[in-house]
Amino acid sequence: MKFLPDGLRNPVVIKRRLSATVAGPASLLSSGSDSSSLQVPGTPTSMPAPLSPDSSNNISGYSNTARLSTTGLFYDLPPEIYENIKPLLTLFKAQAHREYYSWVDGPSASQWSATFMDGSTAELASLSFVGDTVRIVPRDTNREYTMPLIVGDNAGANYTVEDSRVCFTNPRVTLSCASDGELAKLVKLLSLSVFERISLYKSLTGTVIANMGKHLPDIKIILNSPHNFKDWCEVYLEGTGWVKAWCHINRDARSGKDPKGKCQIKIYTQNRSADPSAASNLVCYIPDCDYIQDIFFYNTADADLDPVSFLQNLNTIRILGDVRYSNEYNNIGGTTGKRKMFSPRRRVSTSSIKLKSATQHETRQTGLLVRPIAHNGLSHLGAMTRFIIPMFDIARKYGRPGKFVTSRQDSDSLMFALPRLPKTRFLAEDQIPGFLANAGTAGGDPLAAAMVTVSEYIGATLST
Repeated sequence: MKFLPDGLRNPVVIKRRLSATVAGPASLLSSGSDSSSLQVPGTPTSMPAPLSPDSSNNISGYSNTARLSTTGLFYDLPPEIYENIKPLLTLFKAQAHREYYSWVDGPSASQWSATFMDGSTAELASLSFVGDTVRIVPRDTNREYTMPLIVGDNAGANYTVEDSRVCFTNPRVTLSCASDGELAKLVKLLSLSVFERISLYKSLTGTVIANMGKHLPDIKIILNSPHNFKDWCEVYLEGTGWVKAWCHINRDARSGKDPKGKCQIKIYTQNRSADPSAASNLVCYIPDCDYIQDIFFYNTADADLDPVSFLQNLNTIRILGDVRYSNEYNNIGGTTGKRKMFSPRRRVSTSSIKLKSATQHETRQTGLLVRPIAHNGLSHLGAMTRFIIPMFDIARKYGRPGKFVTSRQDSDSLMFALPRLPKTRFLAEDQIPGFLANAGTAGGDPLAAAMVTVSEYIGATLST
């Protein structure tokens, strides 16, 4: 029996015609037919000529090392995205070279000391804090110790503040100061640096979503779908490293009047859709009523500020907030000697997770790193955009699941307080003394705490 006429036996290739025009500045797509303007400082309104894989042309103003990857994963990035992120890369560069705190010898030398992994203690000859890195030189030695605030694959901060000391994890160095005022000054400046760096990544996230969304044929479904999202990814597990995992984002609460705790981001070791028994292989989960401070794209490698190289390495989603780890996590190589930290912010229901009791999970405040896996025909940034929007919906962040908040005056916006070039500072130099005198402090993970305290201070200054 023939179902097709002879003329339709050969495959037919249907080519989708792309629009030849591109909207001016990048805009965050809303969950509807209209979009909200998202102004990026200095973003051009014209679209540069597309780059071919064999092109030797440079991205204007950058080195000729910025060529498209030959792996094929990056060919389908919208050409205009490289121009649209240039202003943000300028801000990244300015922040990386900003000096927050430093001294060499002088009166401060007698106040500061450092304790090292072997238990030895030494006075300091110099202390320098530039960008997101603290450098010290102990007295009577030429050795310099470099302590970044955030280490690539570490989901949490590389430092904590304990008992009037700043304790770094990698390398293991503890800074102490005889002056409580000087120590408090350094701690607040650490928070300011963290806020500025993460805020730039949040703004970059908004810019990438706006540019990628216009080229995803199913973007309206992604924005408006109430249904669950499921796909493979990689997650970073402390003590194990990067492991392949199945991400199940439950956006459909099916819970009647009280949906709290029923919408969740869940990470499994196996595909739960193909194998229902995989539910027992739960690694970790984040209920919608837990504390989530921020979710954004992040570059865990050393940031190369060349546009193409930067986007090639932008392959991670960082979640700041509480993550609940199942006790079964230890069965796949997780470490067991973790400190149990419970956020005091919210009371959480665990009824939608099939565990025997609420004691079968451990809450950690150090967040989570997730790497979506690109598929054939879909770039890594396309995969990341598909992942992160459902995460926004669960966390109720940045206006989602409704319309994106895009105002720079709103602390719940991805673009909050973003400087407009030629300004490169979130706080002007003459505002720093007021920040040091009046900014508050918060407990928990230093990264999330920095976002809370600095956002509150800047928000108060913007409203006056």
